[in-house]
Amino acid sequence: MNKFALIGSCAVAIAATTAFVIAQDSKAPPAPAQQGQAPDMQLPPGMTEADMMACMAAAQPGEMHQWLAEDVGEWSGPSTMWSAPGADPVVSNSSSTVAPIIGGRFFECKVEGEMPGMGPFEGRCITGFDNVAGNFQVVWMDCMGTGMAIGTGELSSDKKTLTITYTYTCPMKKGPVTFREVSTRTDANHQTQQMWMPDPVTGKEFKMMEISLTRQTKTAAAGR
Repeated sequence: MNKFALIGSCAVAIAATTAFVIAQDSKAPPAPAQQGQAPDMQLPPGMTEADMMACMAAAQPGEMHQWLAEDVGEWSGPSTMWSAPGADPVVSNSSSTVAPIIGGRFFECKVEGEMPGMGPFEGRCITGFDNVAGNFQVVWMDCMGTGMAIGTGELSSDKKTLTITYTYTCPMKKGPVTFREVSTRTDANHQTQQMWMPDPVTGKEFKMMEISLTRQTKTAAAGR
């Protein structure tokens, strides 16, 4: 993804700065810094101080990461599924655990539940906010397939609803298909998550799943 390429290039640039300084002519020691001042940092050729500052700013968690951190903890509740538009709903229970990773820059959600008639369900989700792109970015994977769903999304102006649009490779259509996840916070300890999928027959979007989650515990652990 573009965000990983950008962040990776910044990391390489920062590392290259150190390597570039070390690689300078050892016969010409650097001029001593003036008292009370740090030595001037030599940047790689073609890189400006503004470039370096932009990379450093991109790496710092901000307001949207704090918003994501409000979901840290354990959640559970009923999950209602519809196999097709107009089909009878099927209800089961699910639970999820949200934890910060990589210093609070990203958040991992582990989901467990039961797929009626199909057995246990397990899924994983990594969510973050890209400071450069200015949007939320998500990777989802579960035991129902070997592919990953990649999504981007935006937060509503009242900061209560996060809408993510995913793309994944449909095994029936043998090509990319998009679907939406709409997560709404009712209050600090309750939220709903809706999944809207295209009907494989008509292509018309319908609500395939709705989960009503209640917080069980809140974890204040620092990012790992």
